[in-house]
Formats: sequence, structure tokens, C-alpha cells
Amino acid sequence: MRKIASLIALATALVPMFVGTAKAERREGIEVSKAAQAVDFTQSIDMSGYASFSAQAVYSDGTPSAAFSATSGKKSTATLTVVRNDVGTAKRADLTITISSNGATALAGAVVTLNGKTFTAGSDWTVGSSSVASAKSLSDAIDATEQYRATYTFSGAQTWAVITASVTETGTLGNGYAASVSTSAITLSRSTFLGGEANGVIHIGTVTLTQGVDWTDGATTALTAKAISDAIMANMASIVVSTYASSVVYATSTINEATKYSIDGPSSLTVSQVFNGAASDISLADDTISTTSHRFTTGMAILYTTTTPNVSIGGLRDSVTYYAIRSDANTFALSDTSTGAVAGITLNLTTLPTITASTYTFTPIALATVAGSGFFWQASDDNTNFSTLSTVSYSSVTYAMPSGGSTIWDFGSYPYKYLRVNFKGPATGGIALTVRMYGKKD
Repeated sequence: MRKIASLIALATALVPMFVGTAKAERREGIEVSKAAQAVDFTQSIDMSGYASFSAQAVYSDGTPSAAFSATSGKKSTATLTVVRNDVGTAKRADLTITISSNGATALAGAVVTLNGKTFTAGSDWTVGSSSVASAKSLSDAIDATEQYRATYTFSGAQTWAVITASVTETGTLGNGYAASVSTSAITLSRSTFLGGEANGVIHIGTVTLTQGVDWTDGATTALTAKAISDAIMANMASIVVSTYASSVVYATSTINEATKYSIDGPSSLTVSQVFNGAASDISLADDTISTTSHRFTTGMAILYTTTTPNVSIGGLRDSVTYYAIRSDANTFALSDTSTGAVAGITLNLTTLPTITASTYTFTPIALATVAGSGFFWQASDDNTNFSTLSTVSYSSVTYAMPSGGSTIWDFGSYPYKYLRVNFKGPATGGIALTVRMYGKKD
């Protein structure tokens, strides 16, 4: 796609100059200056009122001597590594109670205390004919309370049974609840309830993603990573985009700058923050490149190259010559041809790398003239119809490059109202040109 910009006017300075003479004649001057003219131009000068005048042209290679680099910037990024596939599944704090002996003496009046709540053999639960029967009775007693849930398991002809006791609510509420027993016939896996986790919640900036609402854990860490990545895309695509590989989720900001979004999540995730971005010298919105004092003029040939990593700006090709469209001293656009540059036909810059910063080099191509490079004079009475001044006195100039030069003309008594300088640009590079005209005013 191409965008047609407004026609860019060639920069021309007209500076009055005054020179005194011994005869006290009023003599004035006009100056036409071009810093690094790269394409053809014409400049019409109103010479009415001048009785006679002379002109001097000074010219040299005006091509910028140095290349400059621009960076694509890079987008802030973060990683979320899924350590355990059940990242968001809520869990109850729990512990295990093992009845290792079923002797009537060992269990008579035995007390199990769970966070201040007591379960006493003979009153709250019954010592059965086996450890399994006793475990079932104690498990049922614990499970009948409002605060706890319990199940029991045993295997084959074993002489012990294990009760898993957990608090009723999922989350971290029961973590740290104390537990104790009054007899060595009953043992605890630990003295406190632990392991409770709330539903998995991931915060990225100000957005909250919740397991069971925004994503559902998968059967593997990779499937859980995919679920989280999909949730980020569904809820945050305007500021962060996401991809995943195996068990790692990548969250990348949508803009190239030093944006920082904080991330936190459950213990089953290892996360980094969204940061380390860098601003770009390339504007996709305006199709421009920025640098300080680039010195490119409209129509100047520029070689575009990329460096490691070799990722081009979308819309440009590596090691191709383009032509500058000067926006201001620090900004320019590009066109396919010099005539397109003069017409303001701007190349559309479409994409930049997403994560890793890339560097691009813009090198002005050295001055090279073609047949006819130079300028000649034309004259007119109406500033519309011009004729070429081809006499010896008004001969045209062919640039003696790269050394440059100077030419002087004496127009004497000039019979026309307007004078026009016609500039024939070089093949590449730019010419610094100053034409000064000094004349006697009537």
C-alpha cells in the first residue's frame, strides 16, 4: 500500500544583501541557496527594477558523509512458567491421621484435637474390632462437623488405616491450624494443616485472570500453559499479546517502549515482569524514520541495510536503494524513486520485530553526476513563458565534481523582468549550491 503525501516544497532561501560602491549607487543582492540538492529544480527571480547585474555560482559536493542507524525498539515481555499443571485448582488445607494399633487399651479415651475441636474415643467415635473399623468411625465423626471433611483408606490385610482430614473451605484459610493426639497408637503426618490454595489468580497490570472463570487447568503443564495464554489473548490483547511453548507462557506488550506491567500468580507459576522494552525510531503510524540532524534532502538516494538480527522493516527490503522525503531536520520518509519522493509518494512501513530489537542503517549514496548535471539561465517578461539564454555571456555550467567550483557572469544591462535558474540534479548524492546575484537598482 502507498500513501500520497502532500507535495513537499523545495527549500529556498532568498536573502537580501547590500553592497556599497564608490559612486554611492544603490546595489542590492539576491541569494538562492541549496544545502544538498538531489533533484532537478527551477527558481524564478524577479529582476524588475535592476538596471544591470552580475551573478556568481558556488557549488560543491553536499552529500552527507556519514550513515546513521535507527532501531526498531523492542516490546516488553515476560514469561510465566507452569511448574505444576493444576495452577488454578483450589485446594483444602489437610493432614493425615494414621491409626496404627487397635488395642482397646491403646485407644480407650484417645483424643484427636483439630484446631481446638476434640474427638474423643467412646463419646465422639467408637473403637471398632479393627483399625479399619476404628478409622471409619473417627473419619465419620470428623466429616460430620461443619469445619472439616474426612475420608479413610486401607489396603488388604494391613493392620492400620489412614484418615485424610481437611478443612471445609478451599483456599489458605486452614493453613496453620494445629493438630494433636493423646496416644501413640494414633500418629499425625504433621502437627498443622497445610497445602490449602485458593483458586488460581494471575494479575497482569490491573487485569485479573481467575482459574475456573477465565481459564481451566489442563491435564498437563503444557495444556495449562495454553489455557493461560488463551485467557491473556481473550482479555488483554489490546495491551499484551501471548504465545506459549511447552510449559512456558510469553506475554508481550503491544507497543515498543519501556512499559512495565507487574505479574503475580499462585506458587505453581514462576513469573517474570513485563519490562525491558525500548522506544522505536520508526513510526508505523506516520511511515517515518527519526534521527538527529539526518541532513537528507528530498530525492536523495539512500541505501537501506539491516544488521543482526537480520529482520527487515515491513515494507522495505534489505540492501535496496530508496529515496528520501524530508519531513524536517530530524525526520524523513522513503519513496521508491526520486520522482516519487518529489511527488510525496511515501512507502508504507508495516511491521517491526516483536521482541528483539533490530538495527537498520541508512547510508547516503556518494555523489555521481550524469550528462548535463549543472544549471542554465532562462529569461521571461511574464514569469510564465521562459526562453533559454544561450549566448556566451549566459552559458550553462557543468559541475566539476567532486572538487566543486565557482562561475561568474556579467549580465550587464538585463532586458527582461524575470530570471530563472534551472538546476539539473546529480544521479546520486546532493550538491551544495549558492547563487548570488548583485545588481544596480534603478
